[in-house]
Amino acid sequence: MGLSATLFGPFSLNKNLFTLKILVFNVLLPCAAVLNVGFVSNLRDGLIWRFCGAFFMMRAIMLVGHIAFAALRRRKFEDIAVNWLVTCWVSSSILAPPLMEAVLGKEFQVLGPWSDVSSFLFQLPVVLCFFEIDSVRRQGSLENEEEQGKEMSVVPFYKTRLTRENALVMGKRLIKMPLAWAILSSVILSVTTLGPRYLYPGTSYAPNCDYVEYTGFIYLFFSYLASCLEPIALLSVGIVLSKNNPLTCGVWNIVGYTLIKFILVPMLMIGCSFAFSLDNASARGAVLIATLPISPPSFALAGHYEVGLAEAVSTVLSGKLLVIPAILAWQGFMDAVGLFPVDTPQVDIVCQGVLSS
Repeated sequence: MGLSATLFGPFSLNKNLFTLKILVFNVLLPCAAVLNVGFVSNLRDGLIWRFCGAFFMMRAIMLVGHIAFAALRRRKFEDIAVNWLVTCWVSSSILAPPLMEAVLGKEFQVLGPWSDVSSFLFQLPVVLCFFEIDSVRRQGSLENEEEQGKEMSVVPFYKTRLTRENALVMGKRLIKMPLAWAILSSVILSVTTLGPRYLYPGTSYAPNCDYVEYTGFIYLFFSYLASCLEPIALLSVGIVLSKNNPLTCGVWNIVGYTLIKFILVPMLMIGCSFAFSLDNASARGAVLIATLPISPPSFALAGHYEVGLAEAVSTVLSGKLLVIPAILAWQGFMDAVGLFPVDTPQVDIVCQGVLSS
């Protein structure tokens, strides 16, 4: 739609793309953080941390791998951030709930928002810091660049030295970001159980008895905006495709990203599921969620810092094209080898409150 609207309709690459990126980065993404972490997830529940722990572990392993690769290739912090984004930030907000319902049953829809916890509490903060470091470098204010007189493009991340003044500048930028405040607010809402206990209505099969109906507009506000996140991000990707070749980052790079995303990451998730002793249903759900394509908002994040746009566009597009074959392949593989066998249970509607302890 974004591509056709730009080529034949009212959209403009220069005018509308900037507005959409600002909307995604400063409004929709923060709303998704508050919804999935602050309302849906109760961080005082040990079961959530077992499931999220597998995703924390997978993302940490991938980060170490990208750092090692960047060290060998003398890459910058922003290169680590881009590679980490386009291989690990899965599209779980929209695609995961219906996938979990189809494969495991309605009660497992919540695994989608739970998988976002490690994205918002771990991956996004680290990525923002990495992007901010090289954003300061691009302004020529880093110590090693001033002393050595080198171009930023040849200074690897491990030679970066931040002064106190640089750190203050970065801190001020991060504090001004709506996303940073959204992550902090979501943690407070979840840890105090204010969000999951009183503001989250629950689901049709497991309504929340403690939900305060008069506060329903709060949940609906964040829910409506968060549901717009991926469609509008995809619209932005379509606008970019009107002027850019999706193969700009290189065919072999796309092949490498695709193999990592659809083969290596799910394999790592299998090991992480065993490491955290997840039950069969949760483990299978974690593997399938890890197989989902890259989240389209990764393009808006890369676009905000004007780096990695080609990689983000290519991986988002290839992921959307290959997601169904990849899901079917991993589902068939796990069935064939008897890995994490599950039977879809019949769930009765039971009123569930959120206990505070």
